[in-house]
Amino acid sequence: MLTTLHKSLVAIDEPDIQYVKQWPMADRVMAKMIRNIKAQQPRAIAIDIYRDLPVEPGHAELVKEFQNTPNFIGIEKVAGKPIAPPPTLAKQGQVAANDLLLDTDGKIRRGIILLGKPDQSLAQGLVSLLALMYLEKAGIELKEINASKQIYGLGKAKFVPLSSNDGEYNEADMGGYQVLINYRGGLESFLHISMTDVLENRIPADFMRDRLVLIGAKAPSLNDNYSTPYNNNLFVPTELIPGVVVHANISSQILSAAIDGRPMLQATVKPFNWLLIFFWSGYSATFGSMYIKKRRLTIGGLFLAVVIIVSSAYIAFLSGWIIPVFAPILTVVSATIVTIVHVLWQNLMIYYRKLEDYARNLEIKVQERTAELATANEEISLLNEKLMRRFSPYECRTRYTPANAADDSTKTRRIRSH
Repeated sequence: MLTTLHKSLVAIDEPDIQYVKQWPMADRVMAKMIRNIKAQQPRAIAIDIYRDLPVEPGHAELVKEFQNTPNFIGIEKVAGKPIAPPPTLAKQGQVAANDLLLDTDGKIRRGIILLGKPDQSLAQGLVSLLALMYLEKAGIELKEINASKQIYGLGKAKFVPLSSNDGEYNEADMGGYQVLINYRGGLESFLHISMTDVLENRIPADFMRDRLVLIGAKAPSLNDNYSTPYNNNLFVPTELIPGVVVHANISSQILSAAIDGRPMLQATVKPFNWLLIFFWSGYSATFGSMYIKKRRLTIGGLFLAVVIIVSSAYIAFLSGWIIPVFAPILTVVSATIVTIVHVLWQNLMIYYRKLEDYARNLEIKVQERTAELATANEEISLLNEKLMRRFSPYECRTRYTPANAADDSTKTRRIRSH
């Protein structure tokens, strides 16, 4: 069953503001819009525009429409700087809170079912009130499953509140009864029509019959557009989603869960998330340590880890669970890089130590060889000195022997006789 067809949106854009020539629109214009919508016989009507003060002309006319439309819901702002609801609707109990919760990155991922007010009372969230009004006519009512844990059943749906132990949230993020939003899409995912067409009564037949009708601003000048997980694209600019579309997504989620059995989203608890990080750290460190000897195996292991993380997160999401994707992938990549760098550094240190040992051994051998050469040189020098002493210039002319002495005597006598 397409639960997106259970609701119709009336979007107020810049041309609509130019058409009514006044903003906030006059009460008479709002009254006319409500009459034209009522003629379509919707199950419930909600306007995501604050109306705590009259905007003349036509205030009495608008009050009359409020009094004669029991299925019309006005809004109030509870958190931060409160904004009061329309007084007439407040007296009739036809008011809900339209507060939206922003995560630390400015995106809306959580929806409010119930919200505590400063006077200790509870304000029902706009989308939950609309969903209950729609389901009441289908005979589906809220049932208590576990009061202590605030677990409730609604048709085929099971509501478990978000806690500070879930996902990346903490105690400061908690307040009221919150659920994670399972988005269907932007404005194009829902039946929608411009406010001008409604005022001109150019509404297609049965466009709003037996449906929820939400009226809200789309115009950028009204500053009611928000960032959602659909705005995660880093390379292609994406449009912000109007607040009324965020409410439509939450109500669609509740109706889909109650009627079609579509799983409500739940975040995994923090201990499980830490376990994932430790597991993937060990996995990556193991494959990173093989990089030197088995480079292809390391790259293949890294690729396999990313595939497992993304595919398991997608399968879990289809079952209604949100498993962290970015943190495990970052862990895999960073742990692998750190391990590879560590292994390369260790190998570099090993080679450096080997080089040091080689240099040290070479130095010792050079010293030993130098000493040997010095000894040999000293021996040669000593030998030269001995030779020089033994063979002086006179001794070198004729070596003296007894026979030589006799010959010299004979020669001397011959000379004298002459």
